[in-house]
Order: sequence, then structure tokens, then C-alpha cells
Amino acid sequence: MKIDNFSLPHPILRPDGNVKGNFSTHVKVNVKKNEVRIVADMILTNDVLKNFIEEKKVAFGLDISCKYTIYRESFTSFDKKMEILIPAAKLRDTTEVNCFLVAVKDIQNYKNEYREDIYDNRDFNLSKGEILGYSGRDTFEVPKEWEMPEVGGAFFVLDKHSGKEVKYELGSDPILIKIPKKDFQVMHDIKKNERMKAVFYTLYAYPAMLYVLSEIFGERKDMYEHRKWYKRLHEILSSSQFRQLSQNQEESPKIAQMIFQYPLTNSINDIEKVIIGLSEFSE
Repeated sequence: MKIDNFSLPHPILRPDGNVKGNFSTHVKVNVKKNEVRIVADMILTNDVLKNFIEEKKVAFGLDISCKYTIYRESFTSFDKKMEILIPAAKLRDTTEVNCFLVAVKDIQNYKNEYREDIYDNRDFNLSKGEILGYSGRDTFEVPKEWEMPEVGGAFFVLDKHSGKEVKYELGSDPILIKIPKKDFQVMHDIKKNERMKAVFYTLYAYPAMLYVLSEIFGERKDMYEHRKWYKRLHEILSSSQFRQLSQNQEESPKIAQMIFQYPLTNSINDIEKVIIGLSEFSE
């Protein structure tokens, strides 16, 4: 809780705060294909907090989070230079870094030096995990190339459930297609068969995409704009092949078929080939 430049329930060293001294962090980021390297240099000019760090009662901390992948992790160190390596798969687009000083042990009778007298003649009992300094927030971008799905892989993952109907959950990345348990193994057999891929599209990927398009062409698209599957779909619909089409619910069946390269026609052709093959085998 903060009131103007004062911090409660105890004083915190921060920009324009009441504690004397400064705490700043310089963050450098190197994004590679498989790894993101973050190097943070901590600059602290407060003797009380420096002593606590030397006594290993207070540590430098980084909190790294990415809302698109729902990744969040905190790191602490007693060294003023921190180097962190994170698998690139855990981050996408805008990633946020918050830098702070955190108590790693309980501290009794804490006092510091202040610019105003609001804290004079007062001390504080601090618990492990409490924040004592904050240098601000930084962000960086982790751009990634989307892979065009062979079987809707950038859009959908498959799972089974105990019900009788197929369900779609757009609130996850990728979209979750939940299939009745009794159909799940049959679906996997169809999906693995090279001669039946278009049938798989028609049974599961195509109707799922119809539902997705009806949602984003309707009034609910704002709910999904932060999702990875939405970003990929937006890129596809912005391409020259789709830009000429009216993006509305009436065009959804045509657009869904184009995305999966006309699965309804192809599935008929695949089934016909299987039937002909069975007929020839029986002869």
C-alpha cells in the first residue's frame, strides 16, 4: 500500500520514495532460438540495505512474467549482477521484468535513513519474503515464427472426456478439443493414417475452426486477442489469400475450408480410395 511517496506497512526504497539512497537496475536481453539470456546489473546506494545483503538477510530479486504463455518465475541473488537463462519456449511477445530487494530472513527492529521524519523513532519487524526495495519495471519482446499446422497443430490440441459431445475450449493455448472417451482411440487411429488425414480435418479440425471463426467474427473477439492461436489466425486472415474475403460469420464455412485446404472434398476422395482399396482386396 502506498500513500504519495510513503510506503506502508514499512518503508521501501524506490524512485521518488522516502528512503534515502537509490536502487536501479540495468537489464540486457539476448534472445536466441532456443534460449533467452537476461543479465541484470543492480546499482544500490543505501548502506543499510547493502549491509543486509552482505549479511545475506536481503537479496536482489527479479520477477519475470509473460502473460501470453502464463509463465512467471522469481529469482534471487546476493550478487549485484544476475544472469538468468530461460528456455525460449516459455516466453512469447512482451515479457515483463520487475526488479526488487527482498528479505530472505526475518529482520527485527528494521530502520533506515529517511528524507522525511514520518518514520523517525520507529522500527519494523519484517518477515521473510517482504519487499524492501523496488527499482521499477522493464519489458522486452520475444518474437517467434509460427509454424503452419499440418493438422491444425498451431490451433488445437486433443483431449478426452466422459461426455457424449465434442467440446471446444477457446480459453487455452492452443484451443482444446475434448472428444468423448469412447471415440478418442478411434480418432487417433484415423489421425495416424496418411490416407485418412482429410477425414480427421472434417470430423474435428473443420467444425472446431467454424466455431472459432464465429466467435472472433462476432462480438466476443476481444476475449481472445491475447491468445497465441488468435495471433496466428489473424496473420493468416491478413494474408493476400484471405484479405479479399469478407470476414464475417456468413463467410466462416468458406474460410475454414480454405484454411484446411478444402477438407470436405478431400475427405470424400480419401473415403472413396479406401472403399476402392477394400473392394480390390476382397476380390
